This record gives sequence, structure tokens and C-alpha cells, in this order.
Amino acid sequence: MSDTKETCCETSNTTGSFFWLLTGVTVGAALAVLLAPKSGRETRGQIGDWWRDARDKFRFNRSPEDLDTRKEEQEELVEA
Repeated sequence: MSDTKETCCETSNTTGSFFWLLTGVTVGAALAVLLAPKSGRETRGQIGDWWRDARDKFRFNRSPEDLDTRKEEQEELVEA
């Protein structure tokens, strides 16, 4: 019975550690961007470019042509 309790606590500790790792990485990245030796205009432009690239990458157009293109790309990846 004590083995089950130790496993439970170890899992909880791992989850908490992972959460704090992600939090630290996020805060560190935000500070790096804010404290970078660039002007505010350049930094805002960089953030805007990153945001537009991410948005375009994850945007999903549901037109039949786009679906066919994505299907062909996936089939090519599977074949390779």
C-alpha cells in the first residue's frame, strides 16, 4: 500500500516540476524579448511578425482545394 502512495506523490511532484519549468521558460522568453537591445519599434515588429507567422501556420482553410492540397502533402510525407 505504501508503494502506491509513493507513486502517487512522485507523479504529482513530476507534474508540478513540469509546470514550473514551463512557467520559467515562458517568463525567461518574455524577459529576453523585453530586455533585448533593440528599439521598441523593432521589438514590436518582431513580435508582430512572429504572431502573423504563427497565425498563418495554424490557420486552417476549409476550402476543398486546400483540403486536397493538404491531403497530397500528407500522402507525400507518408510515402517518404
